[in-house]
Amino acid sequence: MEEGATETVERAESSEEDESPRAANRGEDQGGSESTPIRAEVSNYEIVSHYFELAADRLEIPDDIRAVLRSAYREVQVQIPVR
Repeated sequence: MEEGATETVERAESSEEDESPRAANRGEDQGGSESTPIRAEVSNYEIVSHYFELAADRLEIPDDIRAVLRSAYREVQVQIPVR
């Protein structure tokens, strides 16, 4: 691949808007020289759901199959006593 083609691909990727939950962690500059990240109120389930939706959209998976993939067929619950 030519060097010019690589630069074009890199520019195209960097121009896309970040849709990930971590974008919510970026805070405004609060008077310091560097911006301080603000902790987002996002659960792990919401993060996984977000990336699942992005992947399902990219793969063009129909809604009925997405519902099947989201549901759990088996679940294991473990309790460990802490002393």
